[in-house]
Amino acid sequence: MSSVNISVIMYCAAIIPLIALECLFYFLWVNIGGYVWPMPFQGYIIMPAAGTSAMAIFYVLCTRTWKTSGHAKRKTLYALVFLNSMIIGEWFYKIMLWLFQNLDENYQWTLAFLLLVVRAMNFRMLKWCAAKTVGVEDATVTIIAAHFSAMRHVLFLSVNLVNSTRLTSYLILGSDFVINVVSCAKIMLYIKNPSEKNEQRKRSAILVLIVNETVELVGPILYSLCLLLAYFGPNAEVLGNVKSGLWQYVAIDDIYETYFWIVLMVFIDLVSTVISFAVLQTYAHVNIIKAYIQMQKVLGYALVIQQTYMMTEYVVLLYTSLGCDFTFQFEWLDGCSNNSTGNYSCNVIL
Repeated sequence: MSSVNISVIMYCAAIIPLIALECLFYFLWVNIGGYVWPMPFQGYIIMPAAGTSAMAIFYVLCTRTWKTSGHAKRKTLYALVFLNSMIIGEWFYKIMLWLFQNLDENYQWTLAFLLLVVRAMNFRMLKWCAAKTVGVEDATVTIIAAHFSAMRHVLFLSVNLVNSTRLTSYLILGSDFVINVVSCAKIMLYIKNPSEKNEQRKRSAILVLIVNETVELVGPILYSLCLLLAYFGPNAEVLGNVKSGLWQYVAIDDIYETYFWIVLMVFIDLVSTVISFAVLQTYAHVNIIKAYIQMQKVLGYALVIQQTYMMTEYVVLLYTSLGCDFTFQFEWLDGCSNNSTGNYSCNVIL
């Protein structure tokens, strides 16, 4: 109950300054500046401020014994870095989105390999920040970081596979398949060469493999359900990547083609999962299903909350009323906006 109470207080500490800043920005932007609402990229200012407020309250509420241990301030600061590293990871994928949309189609296939680098960097950044926050790089840290980075990656693929060239899309799906198979091979290598260091590497590799396989299987399914509700819902026209093609967003022309790529992604991951399960069970006597069940018993609620947050954050950022114009044209500030089809119309946002 103490943890629940602290969590509720932390939420209030975050939501109150968030609402206050939103009201302040609206007053300054509309009443003082005379600009059309929304203010561009307001969420990228408000959310770090809300996270900082929550962590400040967390530090105040913690026991005096913990705060006098000498590690409290350092861990709290690292927790702030961890929260902001999530935003940095999102910007990595925003840059990738810009490259996908602007690079010549003849060379777009090269981005399939750059995307792997971005995914690895995001995972390592999150893992390092989380380990510094906790104070030790244990299995929980690895699972949380791998789950978050994999979910971010899967959401990006679920949206952009249909908007890429076929060669690029096939290379992306093929590279993810190869990564999972290579991870399985690395686990076998660690098992065949036993040592204390390889034992730690084996455990970490198994955890990452399980998380990746699970997210790549479940993530697209969750996204497809949310997309179905959004596409046939009342807000479809103001949701980017759904029926709105404003700015960097791409409106869905053929919902069936979109679901074709989602189903293909799930199928390929299912194949790699079966291969990994069969190889590890046969040659290493490692049952990844039992390992997955054990992981869910310990961290199930945390992973569900994190997955729900990722889906919620993704949908929220699609609303055109947030002004996330990564073309940096900001044409609506004079009351008009130019969409991706070339049609120039006024009061689109309003």
